[in-house]
Amino acid sequence: MGFTEDYRKITKAINALHINDDFARFKLWDQETAFLIKHIDDAIKFVNEECTFDDFLDLSEVWDDVVEVTQSKEFLESLHEANKRFVEQGYDDQSNILYYADIALEPDWDENE
Repeated sequence: MGFTEDYRKITKAINALHINDDFARFKLWDQETAFLIKHIDDAIKFVNEECTFDDFLDLSEVWDDVVEVTQSKEFLESLHEANKRFVEQGYDDQSNILYYADIALEPDWDENE
């Protein structure tokens, strides 16, 4: 399988979980995060070329962790560009939750502050 198929397999498993199954959800989010970090160049290409709005919402669960670990400005920029594309298509603006990915680039970021 390629990146897109492997990524969507992970998110499909997450989305199939019961909404209150936090243990399994967090375990799979960790898997999703590790996958995106390991394949950050493919993740950027995916966001730029193949990402649907549903994919974008799935990414929103972990994008701040991915940015914090990778410190990838290119990944963050691709997320902002995707958000603009989706807003132009009539979807809700996700800038408010992209904020957490933005501040993950800051060296002293602490989510508990």
